[in-house]
Amino acid sequence: WNPATKPEVIFLGGVSKRKGIIDLIAVAKLPQLAHVKFKIIGEGDMLSSLRMQSSPNVEWLGKCDREKVIQNLAQAWCLAVPTYADTGPTVVKEARVMGLPVVTSTRAGASCYIEDGRSGFILEPGDVSGIRDALMQVCALRSNCINMGRHGGELLRRQLHPSTTAANFKKIYQSMTSKT
Repeated sequence: WNPATKPEVIFLGGVSKRKGIIDLIAVAKLPQLAHVKFKIIGEGDMLSSLRMQSSPNVEWLGKCDREKVIQNLAQAWCLAVPTYADTGPTVVKEARVMGLPVVTSTRAGASCYIEDGRSGFILEPGDVSGIRDALMQVCALRSNCINMGRHGGELLRRQLHPSTTAANFKKIYQSMTSKT
């Protein structure tokens, strides 16, 4: 992870109301964040209407291959997923393992991997002013995003390592099979 010299916020996911993209596009229009580039990776039923409504600092990348996603994550200052309902999203875990701060909502199952105010921000769905404030804090200085991204990173990489996940699943399955 090597954040760009100028602030970039990345969103990865379905371009639908459920993912909170409407709130993110509203925040991108605010004068306080006009200096921040918002990169949107994904497709969905709201793509064309939101593209027409968005401000010039929003870049619509559409569907991207894995390499382009990684490239954009590697230079972003933070991941923003202000979802209204999401059991994951896996991208939150991937971003945190990379060292990226994350701005998300209480409705993201993976919000448990974020320490609010330290490695990102966890907000209520629809809290546009909260999204604005969180992104302003992360994007105020490059050092802010780097410090937030590093917070808890080593522990998180151990927790989310495939061998740890496999061992935990093994324990669950052994527990389940021993009860039958």
